[in-house]
Amino acid sequence: MADQCSYKDNGNFVNATCTQGGYAEYAVKVSDVAQMQLAVNLARNLNLGLVVRNTGHDYNGRSVGKGALSIWTHGLKEIKYVEKYISPTYEGPVFKLGAGVQGFELYQAADKLGVSAVAGICPTVGVTGGYSTGGGHLPLMQLFGVGADRIVALEVVLARGRFATATPEVNSHLYWAMLGGGGGTFGVIASAMAKTHRRVPVTTSSWSIMTSETVTADKLWEAFRFYLDKMPSYFTLMALAPGAYLWTMNPIFATGKTVEEYETLIKPFYDKCHVCDVQLLHWRGGEGMACNRPVTWDNWKGSASRDQTFAAMRRVVESAGVVNMHHQRPAAQKSKHGNSAKPAVGDEESQVVIINSVGEQAAAGGAYGNEADIAEPAWQHSF
Repeated sequence: MADQCSYKDNGNFVNATCTQGGYAEYAVKVSDVAQMQLAVNLARNLNLGLVVRNTGHDYNGRSVGKGALSIWTHGLKEIKYVEKYISPTYEGPVFKLGAGVQGFELYQAADKLGVSAVAGICPTVGVTGGYSTGGGHLPLMQLFGVGADRIVALEVVLARGRFATATPEVNSHLYWAMLGGGGGTFGVIASAMAKTHRRVPVTTSSWSIMTSETVTADKLWEAFRFYLDKMPSYFTLMALAPGAYLWTMNPIFATGKTVEEYETLIKPFYDKCHVCDVQLLHWRGGEGMACNRPVTWDNWKGSASRDQTFAAMRRVVESAGVVNMHHQRPAAQKSKHGNSAKPAVGDEESQVVIINSVGEQAAAGGAYGNEADIAEPAWQHSF
């Protein structure tokens, strides 16, 4: 067996035997719990590795596995609204979501009912898979916490093929472990109950600043420092060439704010841009391999820590790195121990997704497992 397929200079294949690389050898597209159980039992009886795949967004390849049996949950699309869910720990409306429901599908269902539901920034990511079970950051986390905080119950197929329900009261150890420790680690999720909320107005705005003949690098950094001190939010910062930079808002989320309230909020920054002769531009997409650091509130407590945070970000960009930052401080939850999402997430002010590390400046925040460096040092602490 060849490790890879060979090509001729003209791009055509030559005769060779190819392998599938790191992909699963077998796949089952399940449509119900019984099929999940059959697939789990088959993998166990044949001593096959077992991986769970929903949308396949996992950066670090946890939804693939060489020679494994893959359970594909993407077809489990049930969305059922339950207006009065009652349990000892939560009373209120929920959505019952099949394991394959994606963010945009949940948003559409919530919009029809006039309520708010939470999912990731990327609308095609699955809601109940690696997203929620890895913690799950979201645009509305300032109000509602992280994705794991929104799940009140899970329906799961375990390694022995047994179907189980996990809540804070029933199989509580499983519920705690799966919501933060990773869903595919402990079982295969068939469905989840996720809290819904009142409809929340959100104002968003996108813009870009790029160095030019009239905008020097020093002026861009001056504007960025002003912004970082006042209102960190979701942005991208990168070097285009030595001494040339691009800073993009993609977009800022002003949760619970009207357009007029947002304009009042952002006006000091616009005034600073005017002083620096900086114009705001529209921009295009980009790509890269990410690692990340949740940045805690300690990084903004004093001028010294803000100086160090700013300097760390500037070093990353000037060494050809890219900084993406999400301002998503999670709302305080009644129970700090309801799930296994990293405790530092509760003190997170922003999340920085970077190409090069900001190092020890953000060490206290650990790392968000769903967007972490596959070679994360001291991973036992970071996760």
